[in-house]
Amino acid sequence: MMANRPYQSDKAQLRENIRALLASLSADFWKDASLAVCERLGSEAAIRVAERVLVYAPTRTEIDIQPFVRHALAIGKAIYAPRIEGESMTARRIRSWDKDLERSERGVLHPVATCELLDGALDVVVVPGLAFDGQGGRLGRGGGFYDRFLQSSRATVVGVCLDEQVVVRVPADELDMRVGIVVSPTRTLRVLPQAG
Repeated sequence: MMANRPYQSDKAQLRENIRALLASLSADFWKDASLAVCERLGSEAAIRVAERVLVYAPTRTEIDIQPFVRHALAIGKAIYAPRIEGESMTARRIRSWDKDLERSERGVLHPVATCELLDGALDVVVVPGLAFDGQGGRLGRGGGFYDRFLQSSRATVVGVCLDEQVVVRVPADELDMRVGIVVSPTRTLRVLPQAG
């Protein structure tokens, strides 16, 4: 366990720095950045051919992918969103952004309990994060929900963020999930598979 302590300390410091930055940004900045990311997501090949896509309902300091989700629903994609209960995360199908989401105990939107549970595999998972790097590293909020949920998934994982959230290196260990693609307002980074 001693080996993990430096990573945990590095993660905590990076989380603190990024959270401070994100909290300082205006609503207009977030809106413009979110629209740019949604455009890039819509043109991403892996997403265009995907049938089943897991998305998220954003908090105030995350890219708002709602326009992308509404478009994906309109063109008939099977859209799922995470529902967190206790320490577990499930994927539930949403057919309407306005009707199928409710506030969780944690204050974030998630699918109502009656939404259909994922039966089968996802093609693409769109994830938020506090920071990403060019090697596929992702720093989440610290709960490990996506890490556990995606442990055995073969889905293409797409991280979305601001340009300012792309860092040189995200401190990570073997339990941290990696993303295959990082989409920010001005660029799309494709991560090469790790050798080994």
